[in-house]
Amino acid sequence: MTYGYFGTMRAQSGHRDEVIEILLRSSESLADLGCYSYVVGTSDTDAYLICVSELWGARKRMTPRCSDRRRATRSRGRCRCSPASSPATR
Repeated sequence: MTYGYFGTMRAQSGHRDEVIEILLRSSESLADLGCYSYVVGTSDTDAYLICVSELWGARKRMTPRCSDRRRATRSRGRCRCSPASSPATR
């Protein structure tokens, strides 16, 4: 089964690119941890919005990342670790 995380966040004015750079720093090492796909995107209509999606091959690999994400962003449980509806591709 494939598991996915899909979330959004808003950067402070003038800091969107900086936040995206931070999010992408570890992206190359995620494949070694079992991540099939890691995508960081922006919105054409909202200059502050950042979208993140991840697809993982195993829940046990993804769960620690969700815990880290909750602590880092203080999202109070907004991390949704649920099965993805379609198979992941690299």
